[in-house]
Amino acid sequence: MRILVVDDEPAMLKLIATYLRRHTQYEVLTTSLPKQALDIVRDNPGIDVIISDIEMPVMKGPELLQEVIRISPDIKCILISGYSVCPESTHPNIQLIRKPFGVNELLSAIKKAFPCPCEEQGPGKPAIRSITCSEQL
Repeated sequence: MRILVVDDEPAMLKLIATYLRRHTQYEVLTTSLPKQALDIVRDNPGIDVIISDIEMPVMKGPELLQEVIRISPDIKCILISGYSVCPESTHPNIQLIRKPFGVNELLSAIKKAFPCPCEEQGPGKPAIRSITCSEQL
């Protein structure tokens, strides 16, 4: 599975990517630029999930995800926000999680997007291993 993380805050981008690389076997791509994210999705049709911050300059997360879904209708999307009031999406491919969130919440959102086959990936290795982590992203 391939995941694209988009966040204009370099520290948050690095933190999310590090957690995903550490706790999953997924290929993780990153960018801080929404326009570049669109190029990545166009050039890499195998991206399964995009995780995007809601508030970014130039293009907001919901706008980005609308364009992403237009390019790749089956892609699953996770919006992250630090705001207590966030726009709710009625699109079945979009989930919302609020900051601060723990790594387990992020992994649960990914598992929710792909409920069946991602429990086992490869010979005896789970794609998402069970972890207990109270650390907040």
